[in-house]
Amino acid sequence: SIRLIVEFPSDRGFSLDFLGYLRDYPTLLAAGFIYNLAIWSDKFVFWFSGYGESNGSFLYTCFIYDAPIFIAYLTVIPSLALFLLLVETSFYRHYRSYYGSIAGKSGLESIMSQKESMMTNIRRNLGYVITVQGLVTLLSIFATPFVVKYLNMNWISMSIMRIGILGAFLHSLFLILNVFLFYFEFRREALLLNLLFLVLNISLSYFSLHIGEFYFGYGYFAACFLSLFTGVFVFCFKMNNLEYKTFMLQPKP
Repeated sequence: SIRLIVEFPSDRGFSLDFLGYLRDYPTLLAAGFIYNLAIWSDKFVFWFSGYGESNGSFLYTCFIYDAPIFIAYLTVIPSLALFLLLVETSFYRHYRSYYGSIAGKSGLESIMSQKESMMTNIRRNLGYVITVQGLVTLLSIFATPFVVKYLNMNWISMSIMRIGILGAFLHSLFLILNVFLFYFEFRREALLLNLLFLVLNISLSYFSLHIGEFYFGYGYFAACFLSLFTGVFVFCFKMNNLEYKTFMLQPKP
């Protein structure tokens, strides 16, 4: 908060001007809301099942599921931190050069060259992220029995944690995919993908809940896998036609 005040000083203590952007970009608001709802949707399924517990108020927990999934989330901190660093220091320069060449009315050959350079940067950065996070994920899976023993969990929690770690790995890639979609103004596609993630996470988690404790967490993993697979297909298709979409979305003179 202090950093925001330093970077964006204002003589007004509070302003509602930001609400105007909600009217201009409703799909951005919807995509963000649905994505965060999707993250919690599998927890809702377990909280309100026979495995959930109420603390006497509106709060619910399901320790057998919540604890291992929370630990699984912690394992993807390296990939998210690395991606943020790469985007801010590497990708954005190529992104700016590509759109700068369009704004500067460069020739098609120059624009396509900038696009290819940008796509190469995306592939290279994703390769770094997958390599680093893959190693962290693999080590985390091997370390799961020690974590479970240290925290005095049961064998079900160990099974959930392992599949949860794999699911969190895919989830981090899906989040990165969302960031790229927003960079290129593919907000509607991001909205639909997050909606797919929400539906899959609810339905598959509910299904796993009813086929046995051994399959707890597999619904989340499958939802992440299917959403990421679909998202990669959509992103590649949109990027193949990026220059066409960019020019077609320009306002008429």
